[in-house]
Amino acid sequence: MIHTPKPCMILNTSNLQCLQVTEECELPLIDISTLRMTTDEKALQHCASAVTRAATQWGFFMVVSCGISSELLEVMREAQRQLMKKLGSAMTELAHLLARVRAEHLEFSGDFITEKCNSAFLTILSQDQVGGLELRKDSTWNAVKPNQDALIVNIGDLFQGSASHGHDMN
Repeated sequence: MIHTPKPCMILNTSNLQCLQVTEECELPLIDISTLRMTTDEKALQHCASAVTRAATQWGFFMVVSCGISSELLEVMREAQRQLMKKLGSAMTELAHLLARVRAEHLEFSGDFITEKCNSAFLTILSQDQVGGLELRKDSTWNAVKPNQDALIVNIGDLFQGSASHGHDMN
C-alpha cells in the first residue's frame, strides 16, 4: 500500500507580489576613523555630513576604520558557523522527529506568509562574502554588494531624514 502524505505547508499565493530586484548596488562607504581619532572640526564636519547624507538618501551605509578589526569579525563568523552547524543539526533532527510523529495528522490552514517589518532603532550587520542582503530603495529591491571589511549600518525609520524613503531589508 502506497500512502501519499498530506503537504506540510500550504502557501497562500493570493497576497504574493512580484518584486523586481535590480542589479547589485554598492552602499555608501564611509571611513569613520575621523570620528574616532581627530579633533579637527572641519574633518569631523565632513565625516558627519557624509553619514547624514547616506542616512537621508539610503537609510543604510557601510563603515570602515570603526575600531573593529577584520580578524575579530572573522573569529565571530567562524564561531557563528560552528554554532549554526550544531543548531542546524539539532533543529533538523527535531523537525524530522516531529514530522514523523505527526505526518498523518497534519492539516494546515491560514496564511503562512507574513510581512516582515524591520523598524529597529539601529542595526549593525556584518555581511559575509556570500551576500544575499537586499534592501528596497525607491520601491525597487537592490542586492547589496558584499564587503567583508565593512559593517552595514541601518539607521531605521527613527533616524532617517524622511520616513517616506521606505527602506526595507530582506
